[in-house]
Amino acid sequence: MNIVDWLPRYYRGRRLMRDLPRQSRVLDIACGEGDLAHYLTRRGCKVWAADICESVMRKGMARYCNPRLAFVAADANMLPFASGAFDWLLSFDTLELIPDDSRVAAEFARVVKPGGILLLSIPVRAPNAGDLFFEQRALRRWLPRVMYSNSRAPQSGHSWFESDADDIVCYRCYPLEQVRAQFSQFELVDHDYAVKRFSALMMDVAYGVRGFPRLGLKPLLLWLGSRLDALFCAGPKHPGYTLLAKLRRKS
Repeated sequence: MNIVDWLPRYYRGRRLMRDLPRQSRVLDIACGEGDLAHYLTRRGCKVWAADICESVMRKGMARYCNPRLAFVAADANMLPFASGAFDWLLSFDTLELIPDDSRVAAEFARVVKPGGILLLSIPVRAPNAGDLFFEQRALRRWLPRVMYSNSRAPQSGHSWFESDADDIVCYRCYPLEQVRAQFSQFELVDHDYAVKRFSALMMDVAYGVRGFPRLGLKPLLLWLGSRLDALFCAGPKHPGYTLLAKLRRKS
């Protein structure tokens, strides 16, 4: 099961990628290990996967040996590509982490050709302890300490169960109107929301409970969470936690 099948933002984002033509030139910004980039090569695209962290990309280079996929060390503030070089640019969970998001928005517009597509995945609002983190707080209370993960993210120092909301509420959120204003060189053509109620619960279990990744249950749990979200968390009462915005570069 591919990562695109079970992470909510990818699962919902696939609908916005349905009209991605074969043979398109695609740039994936903040590609990580290249899972999304690899998924796009299977659709017949030529993909450049860019990230500022070379050590993370090396894992993807070892995993995905694909002539349609090229890994590039790059800073989103100053992309090493020609103007109008790409038909599509995808940036998932990137913009909210970059201090100068206006400069990055200008770079995105520069490298996408007129009529090309920019697909963003960004927080639609900041998480808070009473909402997004309900599941995490419940699991920390109910699960025995021996089941907690000892792994900690080097950037934030937190692990799934041992963190609180203050560790993570450091991102900017982007309401839809702010996206329109920030990316004035593009026109909004579609958008969607990826909710994270059941997915947050399953993600905590899959990543935090010892032994689950080795048992191969992680993809199944996260896929199940995304399906439960789709069934029970859609609609006006659940506006979502991740905004997916599809924009077309103006001619």
